[in-house]
Amino acid sequence: MMNKEETEKIVSLLKSEQRPIEEIFAEFNSRFPRLRHFVICFSLCQILQDRKALRPTERLIGFAILHQCYSSQKPSANPFISFIVNVASDEQSEKYERAFILQFLGSSGANSNKELLKTTAVDYIKSFDPSSHAFPQREQLQQQYFDKVNKEPYSCLFEDVSVKNVLADPDVPHGCDSNSAEFDLEPGAKPKLGSGDRDETLSQSLANLSLNGLGPQWIRPFPPRYPVRDSELVWLNPDNNHELVWDHGMCADTSRGAAVRDLIAKALKGALAPAQQEGRDY
Repeated sequence: MMNKEETEKIVSLLKSEQRPIEEIFAEFNSRFPRLRHFVICFSLCQILQDRKALRPTERLIGFAILHQCYSSQKPSANPFISFIVNVASDEQSEKYERAFILQFLGSSGANSNKELLKTTAVDYIKSFDPSSHAFPQREQLQQQYFDKVNKEPYSCLFEDVSVKNVLADPDVPHGCDSNSAEFDLEPGAKPKLGSGDRDETLSQSLANLSLNGLGPQWIRPFPPRYPVRDSELVWLNPDNNHELVWDHGMCADTSRGAAVRDLIAKALKGALAPAQQEGRDY
């Protein structure tokens, strides 16, 4: 989970739409240690899954960070390559967004990767020409960037029943476009949608994201209480009135009959000699 300081830094970088991509990523490396890259990229990946959570320029910067953090390794070693490829091959995504990702992956010959790093997110969207880009199919990208293509998508029981960290805006009715003209703010009228701070909402979402997600909580009920027995109540008020018990055989004279006991012990081992049998008369 990201702390407050890290959240403020990543939000500031996402809003740097007028700065070159390479300059943003250089600051990203200077501000965040290598050990924290995965946690930060995971939070960005969760936010990017909601197309309305970030502005277009912020989304481009987010995808650039996801790719550049693992650009020194082969693409299949990037833990977020599956998400990146799915967005690049999704026809519902914006074409400039798909082309931007494909250029980082090296699947588009429009510009080199170095030239792309020198441009800003705003300039890229303004100068984007969809006719100069080719968009390959998802299967083609998977075979190119995955070590192994699964025939069936991975399904996890706990992931299927869990609630996603990024939730839809409750102020927008289901199936409605929040950018529609009907939601425009009119002078002197109460806004139809929530008028909260977008950046504050983004910061809270990033700060609350965790690797565990929002899975179901398995609450164990309290065990039943056993009935109290009468025999257990004696321990509440223990009885300390004890009587002394004497051993009357303690310190008694045990020397009497010792000779007889010795003869009996010898007789049990073997027969007594005639002298011993006649020697004592009791």
